Amino acid sequence: MALGCASTLVGQDSSSQKHYLPSVHLEMALQAESYSSGDSTYFIAKARRAESGFTIREAKILIEGIYEQYLEYNLEVGSASCLAGGFLVMEAGILLKPHPHWKVGVTKGHVLRGFEMNQECVQLLTAEKPLFAMKYSPCHPLGAKVEFERDFGEHSGLLAQLVVAEGTGGTLDDEHDINLGVHYRTPFPDFTLAGSYTSWRWNAPFVRKDSIPVPGGARDDYTIIWIEDKAVYDGYRAIVGFDYDARNLQLRGEAFFGKAYKDLLDIPHYAEIWADSSNATKIAKAPFEELEMNAFLVQAGYTFPLNNGQFSYLQPYIQYQWWDQAVNLDGDYQSAFLTIGFNVGIGPGDARFRIDYQTCLSFAGDGGLPGYGEDQHADRLLARLQVGL
Repeated sequence: MALGCASTLVGQDSSSQKHYLPSVHLEMALQAESYSSGDSTYFIAKARRAESGFTIREAKILIEGIYEQYLEYNLEVGSASCLAGGFLVMEAGILLKPHPHWKVGVTKGHVLRGFEMNQECVQLLTAEKPLFAMKYSPCHPLGAKVEFERDFGEHSGLLAQLVVAEGTGGTLDDEHDINLGVHYRTPFPDFTLAGSYTSWRWNAPFVRKDSIPVPGGARDDYTIIWIEDKAVYDGYRAIVGFDYDARNLQLRGEAFFGKAYKDLLDIPHYAEIWADSSNATKIAKAPFEELEMNAFLVQAGYTFPLNNGQFSYLQPYIQYQWWDQAVNLDGDYQSAFLTIGFNVGIGPGDARFRIDYQTCLSFAGDGGLPGYGEDQHADRLLARLQVGL
């Protein structure tokens, strides 16, 4: 149910006001998690303890609207377990439409990087994004966006998006996140191809020690000074994939490629280099730009309509993920995961209940979980209730 709200303007009747009314929605996802066969886990590429319990996966207020077909705006405020902090602005945007096929403006939110990375976490077929998600797509960057969308026929069309966003440090000072993404709806009904390329630059501030002679002092009389400096690194991310969604069947496959990553301590090879370096050279000498990662996923789901008044559908699914944490290194850095589960639609609205089980088929013997040694990756059983108003 959408709730409209707007201020009353003097001299305007109610029929003219309807063009400016925003829609307001509330969404919440409450879940329980249970882990087994290990003490640690990756959560969208962040290592953490595998702790069972209840959590609010997401709770937010969504406001969106269109002003006279020339301006679109949206605002999402709330909290999510995948974002740091408490109640915050999760997404926002103001987009002008100078032409029916073009949008230009400022946005904070998901970027057109393939399919999985572009969707809201709780709206995916499975319960969560891939385990390697944050390695390829920083969450909710802020930047300028230019978008083009056009239909070429009954089934085909093109969506292209260029986003020039801030880097992970929150600035454009020697860092950026520039992404060009494309979705092409092919003439084959409901079959879409996707591709994206990201140029990623970030800076790593550090302090180095230097010394200068003391004027008038003895030959070996020096003053120690600390000089602020930074190292600048460049990398890329590339994603290609396909998506088919028709006749109650959902099929998706995506491949992920990238080079240069900030969090090299995931890899013991680089962690040892880091540990052997002095404090002054830990960042300046870290080989961030060398590391390459590849990954892919395939998934399928099928929707069985129920329409019995209480439950609207049953949707079982299966997903396979494969992740190579260090393509350019010798050793065992490859992991594989299998996810199976089902969604159940509740009532006539968007409410759903899901059960999601993820097991680690094989874990990178030379990869490890940073901070947790060589611990085995835990299996996860998740139950979630999602509701919206």
